[in-house]
Amino acid sequence: MSTVTKNPANCDVFVAGGGLAGLTAALQLKQMRPKTSIAVVEKRSLPVPEVAFKVGESAAEIGSHYLKESIGFKRHMEEEQIRKFSLRIFSSAGANSDISRRPEIGLSRFSPLRTYQLDRGKLENALAEAASNLGVEVIDEHTVTALELGPDRHRVTVKRNGSTRDFSPRWIIDASGRAGLLRRRLGLGVDIDHDVNASWFRVGKRIVVDQWSDDPAWHARVPSGKRWMSTVQLVGEGYWLWVIPLPSEATSIGIVADPRFVPYERIRRYDALHEWLRENEPQLASELPESESGLLDFRKLKKYAYGTRRGLSPQRWALTGEAGLFLDPLYSTGLDFIAIANTLTTRLIAGALDEERDFKRRLKAYNAFYLGQFLGWEPAFRGQYEVFRDAQATAAKVIWDNAFYFMFPVLLFTKDCITDLDFLASIRRQIADTHPLSVHMQQRFREVSKLDVRSAGFPVASDRGVEDLFEISSQSMSKDDVRERIKWGVDKMSWLAHEFSERLFEPAGIEPSAPPCARPTDSASVGFVTWVPYSQRTTSPAETQPQPADSWMIR
Repeated sequence: MSTVTKNPANCDVFVAGGGLAGLTAALQLKQMRPKTSIAVVEKRSLPVPEVAFKVGESAAEIGSHYLKESIGFKRHMEEEQIRKFSLRIFSSAGANSDISRRPEIGLSRFSPLRTYQLDRGKLENALAEAASNLGVEVIDEHTVTALELGPDRHRVTVKRNGSTRDFSPRWIIDASGRAGLLRRRLGLGVDIDHDVNASWFRVGKRIVVDQWSDDPAWHARVPSGKRWMSTVQLVGEGYWLWVIPLPSEATSIGIVADPRFVPYERIRRYDALHEWLRENEPQLASELPESESGLLDFRKLKKYAYGTRRGLSPQRWALTGEAGLFLDPLYSTGLDFIAIANTLTTRLIAGALDEERDFKRRLKAYNAFYLGQFLGWEPAFRGQYEVFRDAQATAAKVIWDNAFYFMFPVLLFTKDCITDLDFLASIRRQIADTHPLSVHMQQRFREVSKLDVRSAGFPVASDRGVEDLFEISSQSMSKDDVRERIKWGVDKMSWLAHEFSERLFEPAGIEPSAPPCARPTDSASVGFVTWVPYSQRTTSPAETQPQPADSWMIR
């Protein structure tokens, strides 16, 4: 990329890592404050290869909004990436040999909120070019060999072969990925009680789940015939698999598993994983090569979750992406955390460079929000893979998790609220009160997954409920509107907690512990979920009621 000299360089911001997190941070800051001098150092050679490059190819609503609106990449997303058909989950049924018999959770038509499946190489190359065009110095094939934090300026040394270059930045953004340059150096790491492992690979062909069944009634549930454009997840006790289409006609496939149910030895090598897939997911296994030589790549990671004690520091550094924390890929939230970290970081740095007087207050609030988002999501993943043993409990959990996501994180991010200090202070108590409710419900889902409550019916998000969630992103709102919407969301989640607790446990004759909130009296909270007979989700599609043409969710 840029020409490297031996002369020391002063700059405002040094970004360690030129991947998705580092390049978007540099681009966002440069757009926000054009006079900022920024250097990005990446150890890989640029441009990076497409297709077989990095995991994390699916963008959810926050991440998609960030790429389109926050950094102005809407045209790239529409023209170079694949529009995503939302999340689609297939629970286990029998031997998993007939996808039309597996309970399916997903939309029957495309969401108006455009999300994407990503070729990470293609995206990161475009980001590097855009950053360079704005004057960001992007230096590839260099590794950070020394870093010293200073009272006024830091000192960073980078090396390529035998040559070195020194930087003296005022701020450092650590986007070094799992290497965690600052997290490890400063002892910031926090162990997370979420013991899960993963392996993943890519194949050089398009895998189309729509072709796994010739049942016309099953196909009629999704008239477009484009289930394959979803992030398809095949779930079972203790595990889930993703199948993600890439713009290059390749497909990304991965398994994430709790070792209590799927030992790491069954997934750490491709031959062992393929054998496990033949036993547990035979339709997917039949699509895959017999040996690793037929793959584009194969990678694995043991016990991947971790956190950090701090994300933004008065010593003028910040962590973003996996350099700071990583929780779980289940709902494709990796880019969401990048979006939140970068938005907080760039606003903090821009204000500090302009010598704004509220730096200390802003730093404290932003760091709390950075860590709070992570801690708020942690109960949704810790120990929850066992829920996937049961389709009914899985459906309830997915409804709960997605409602929570849209009503709070999506709302706050898309309405540009997370950098507003006064606004954050005004909603802190309401948001904090949702945490014990979330912890309570995740425990209930684990309990329900062990019960036989088929007579309760199968929970499905109602059309009105889905539209309510879509409106969160699509409607223009004032800050007062957002406050009211948060109150509305708290009431909705409280009502949903009571409805799930009563409806799912009552058939088993069990009195569950009461949710840590009163049931709202507002009747507008009713009707977020509809209940269909359990048999409608597990028998032959031809034997069930036809899918309503105007419904959002598969019933």
